[in-house]
Amino acid sequence: MKSKTCQKPHHFTNTILKIKEHKNIWLLLQYVFLFFFIFFLYAIFVHLPIANEQKTVSQLMRLCLLILSALAMVLLAQKKATMPRLIILLLAAGVIMRIGYTLYTPYYIRSHDLGLLSEETSKGHANYIMYIYQNHTLPDSNEIQYYQPPLFHILCAGVMQLYHFLFPSTPLNALMDVTKLVSCFASVCTLIAMKKITEELECSLKASLLSLAVVSFFPNYYLTAGRVNNDSLAFLFLVLSLLYTLRWGRRHQTKDLYLLAVFIGLGMMTKLSVSIVAFLAAPLMLYYLWKQAENKQAATTIRQYAIFLLICAPLGLWYSFRNLIRFGQPLGYVLDITETFGITTLYRGNLPLQERFFTLPLEDIRLRPFVDTNLDGNINTYLLRTSLFGEFTFSNLEKYAKCFITINGILILFSLIAAVYVLVRETKSNWLRFGPVSVWIISMISYYSFNIKYPECCTMDFRYILITAFCGSICLGQAYELLANHCSTLKAHKKGTFLTKLFQCLILTATISFVLMSVLFYTSIK
Repeated sequence: MKSKTCQKPHHFTNTILKIKEHKNIWLLLQYVFLFFFIFFLYAIFVHLPIANEQKTVSQLMRLCLLILSALAMVLLAQKKATMPRLIILLLAAGVIMRIGYTLYTPYYIRSHDLGLLSEETSKGHANYIMYIYQNHTLPDSNEIQYYQPPLFHILCAGVMQLYHFLFPSTPLNALMDVTKLVSCFASVCTLIAMKKITEELECSLKASLLSLAVVSFFPNYYLTAGRVNNDSLAFLFLVLSLLYTLRWGRRHQTKDLYLLAVFIGLGMMTKLSVSIVAFLAAPLMLYYLWKQAENKQAATTIRQYAIFLLICAPLGLWYSFRNLIRFGQPLGYVLDITETFGITTLYRGNLPLQERFFTLPLEDIRLRPFVDTNLDGNINTYLLRTSLFGEFTFSNLEKYAKCFITINGILILFSLIAAVYVLVRETKSNWLRFGPVSVWIISMISYYSFNIKYPECCTMDFRYILITAFCGSICLGQAYELLANHCSTLKAHKKGTFLTKLFQCLILTATISFVLMSVLFYTSIK
């Protein structure tokens, strides 16, 4: 009997080891486990008799962050604080902030285009999800948010089915709250994918640590994590598409090309704006085809590209063609608020372009750190505000907000300087030199064009250019590393060394201040 008892754990260990040999299956299982960890953590929290949920969760977030900080201090004291370990602790803190925010924020708070469950005619994201959940089919119209591709809404309906199966007495409104877990899971996965991009770019561990510190505690990433709309999932597929563009561009492995096709396709099945990655991927693909043609190997590459299109195009465009055939919806259609609802208080087309795009009224930010959708029309101040707080007001935190937005402005300024510095100084890797800046430029051109075409207040929201924060953080981290390397070559020039170290110190101070203010602000919401 003893020998049989001993064999069971041994057999289980062997099974795990066999699964680990299949890296893709093991990786998939890890993400499945991560989802169910978030899922059951939410279920436990919901079923606990907690009087003040927001306060309790905020306190638990602070406690978990203190434990991680204490662990980091212990590792430092024991001289075991390697950079990979510190990065893991940092990412864990970012995950805590995302899950914590999701837990203490009801799905209808700080939402976008949600609609009302009680009004089917509102046709927001909540109605879209509920329609699929109740009817097991796609909407029979393309009105309001129903024009959007359906992947996010299908997944949310699936999560509602799962939760209802496990907890049958859950009312519909509470079931809708469960759908924010899709956004939360996507946000956590995005953070992991960002780490993989820094590795693929071959950023140093110090540069990665600084870059990931910014994105781990970037407030708009929390906001999307707790929101019931397709922003978070679309952003995940955009980041994954950039990761596999980078991987294929460096190694030209067929597997990476086909996975890129899958992620672009799934991204466009979530939100068509993910197609923006094509502006980066297409030139790389054309350049590689040209090189292969020079080597008389173009036929193989063309076959691979044909398979790429056969994967990507149906995934990304089937819903658009469905709506074109059924409702006459143009390909690439975007809901025009003015055309649909008439001129509203959100309309900004009556303001001069100079006032909207080419001024920066800092005094206005100092007096009023939060957005007022009835007043604001300047795109630059709108970005500064919404990057931290979205289009929302936190009345009890105005003093913190003024400090936070000042630090944010300084960090943005440093990231722009850092981008220029990386362009000039980085010589080892063209991917690192041009990659983040290229993505940033493409995103900003698209964003400004979008705002010219659709001059509404809501189109200025930072949520449309989430990727730019990551690009800026990479430039900050890499500039910090280049400055450190530059210091070692300037030992004979004291003045040059002092200025270099000063800018390093300023970057580090601004980043740490940003992280601390982010934690303080988003664990103090009432």
